[in-house]
Amino acid sequence: AVNNAGSSFPSSASNAVTPSGAILGLVTPVFTEVEDANFKLGVLIEGEDFTLQEGGTVTIADRGQSHTTGNPLGNMFLNWDKTGHLLGWEFNVPESGVYRIGMKYSSSTLTSVRDLQVDGGTTYRFHYPRTLGGWSDYDQALLQDAEGNDLLFELAAGTHTIQMMNITSGLNLDYIVLHKMGDDPTDPLTSGTASLTGTQATVQAGSDLALTVGVSELEGSFTGLDVIVDYDPDVLSFDTITDGASTSLAESAIELLEPNYAVA
Repeated sequence: AVNNAGSSFPSSASNAVTPSGAILGLVTPVFTEVEDANFKLGVLIEGEDFTLQEGGTVTIADRGQSHTTGNPLGNMFLNWDKTGHLLGWEFNVPESGVYRIGMKYSSSTLTSVRDLQVDGGTTYRFHYPRTLGGWSDYDQALLQDAEGNDLLFELAAGTHTIQMMNITSGLNLDYIVLHKMGDDPTDPLTSGTASLTGTQATVQAGSDLALTVGVSELEGSFTGLDVIVDYDPDVLSFDTITDGASTSLAESAIELLEPNYAVA
């Protein structure tokens, strides 16, 4: 359900800004050089599942994208083009901690600017650079401060809100995602224990040895795991492939036990 009340932003009239070079000097650009296959993992908020709308009406449409939304009206929205048009999302954080905010968006304009608030707090203003392929080409982005550090929010477990207001021109938003950070808020979560185990105490020469890499006591999710094995190459060998000066395990040496895992 869309709620048309409860905004803590100023009225749309006070935000009627003409797109120009001057407005871009007041904002922080989002960081778009994000290449992470697991970027979508975290607290996921689909763009079309907003719970607040004021100052305009977006069009929710089904464009056949790969989404997890439960919205029966479609899996994306269009026409977030009007200055002062406010959207808000209500979401649940399962675990207290420090979170950064990522988004997936597209834009065909040079001056897509949005104001953003979390739980009605400080208002941040961000510029969303034009995506290379225009409206049909989506970029992953992180919200950062003027020094290029991820903008971090301390959130308690429970219900929270994000509100975004259009300051200049159009923007298509696929989803918002919150990533929980570790005890050092500049690093992603690293808690948990990695193990390398085998089922045989000894093996005969020429026989195969099966080793299993596992992770236990993990709080949250992870996007990468480096495994270093010290071994004597005179008594143990792996099927490998060589690419220039780099050597890695061959596909024949690896069996993935979890469907969402990948080996790089």
